[in-house]
Amino acid sequence: MLCEKDQEFLYAIWKNNHLNMPTYTNGEYERVEKLNRLGLIRRLKMAKTCKQRMELTDEGVVLAVVRAREKGEKALDKLIVVGYW
Repeated sequence: MLCEKDQEFLYAIWKNNHLNMPTYTNGEYERVEKLNRLGLIRRLKMAKTCKQRMELTDEGVVLAVVRAREKGEKALDKLIVVGYW
């Protein structure tokens, strides 16, 4: 179960995503990955395009990790929180 501090962190990312174009620091991305490694974020489904991974936490935060391929560069993951309830 996510602690209140982590819930607030995910909610803030979700809110930012709805207010403007989301940009995240390495620290924020690493924090979400840490929660993922601890098993606090579980996979919900894989998008048909395989470019987006949807995940759902026990608290109802839906995350999408988008893999964007830049020209001539390796793929980069970008975290976008697409829903919260």
